[in-house]
Parts: sequence; structure tokens; C-alpha cells
Amino acid sequence: MKIIENTIASIMPQNENAAKDVNEIVTLHALGASSAAVASGAVPGVGEAIAVGIAMAFTCSMYYRVARRLGLNIKRNVLKAVASVVIAEIIAIFAVSMAAGVVLSFIPVGGTLGAMAVIATTDFLAVEAAGKMFLVILSKLFRAKTIAEIEAMSEAELRAYAKGCTTKDQLKAMLKEAKAEYKQVKDDKELRQRAQGIQPDEEPENEPDAMSA
Repeated sequence: MKIIENTIASIMPQNENAAKDVNEIVTLHALGASSAAVASGAVPGVGEAIAVGIAMAFTCSMYYRVARRLGLNIKRNVLKAVASVVIAEIIAIFAVSMAAGVVLSFIPVGGTLGAMAVIATTDFLAVEAAGKMFLVILSKLFRAKTIAEIEAMSEAELRAYAKGCTTKDQLKAMLKEAKAEYKQVKDDKELRQRAQGIQPDEEPENEPDAMSA
């Protein structure tokens, strides 16, 4: 949560609840992606592609909800463009793990269970790190532009901006923090239950906005 807390503090220091709300949005979406991806590990050879698609869907949903919480009205298609850049960079780092999943998924029983474990963990880490990366992107945007200017940015502009916002070492640090967080929340039944209720394509209802105390 450290990265999220520090970033939110720089964006809206007057709102004490924002970091907690955003951290919850990120964690629930990461857990939701992890749960949804579990079954894909049991499909020989194709589970990994499905898992990437799941991570992408939950990341887009997460970005939309985070933007709303911070008072930004950014179109879904624009956020999807940003998410595609972020997930591509994260999956590139996970190339070895994903390759391991391909191999394990062809091995009966133990291999399938192993692939499921790899994919479930990978999707949590990918979505959690994508949330942190999005906050870094927004932090830099808030320092350089007004809210109106951010909302007016095109898909191409935001994609280009996202590509230059973090280094590989920074992304690895985000993944390391996400790994520690996964150990803390992966067995939390209440959080898991709430996360399973997330439908990535649905409009969020009654979410607190940026002005909430």
C-alpha cells in the first residue's frame, strides 16, 4: 500500500480517505482477477492467454473506478488504451512464469494444479502492480496538467505518456510490493467474497467520489 499512499498524498493531500478507498479498489480487483483466472490454468496450453485477458478486463475496470474516485471523468476506451500498455509491460516481466504455466498445464493433476497456482498468483500481481503504475501515471499527470487537460487527452496521448512513466526497475519494485500484499490477503475469505462480486464490465454504483471526506 506504500506506493498508493505516497502517490495519493501527492495528488490530494486534503482527502484522508482517498488512499484507503483506492487501495481497496486495487486489492479487490486484483483478488477478483486471481479468482477468475484460477479455472483457466486447467485448460491445457490456452489458460495463460485467457488469464491475460482476465487481467486486462479487471485492470480496465479498476482504472475506471480509481479515476472516478479521484474525480476524473476519463472515457473507458482511453483507460483501456492505457491498461493495454501497462499490462503488456507487466506480462513481459512475467514471461518466465507464464512459460512455466504453459509447461505445467500439460502435466495431469499435479501439473494442472501447479499451472492454476502460477496463473492465480500472476493475475493478482499483474493487476495489483497495474494499479500502482496507474497511480504513478496519474501523479505525473496531475503535476503537469489540469483535470480538464487530463480528461481531454486522446488514447494516443495517454498511451504515449504511460509508456514513459515508469522504468523496469520501478515496475519490479511494484511487483515485489504486490507479492508481499498477496501473502497478506490471499486467504482472507471476506475480501475474496467481495472480490468475486466484481463484474468488470458493469458500471460501479454508489462509489465515493473525490470530494468524500
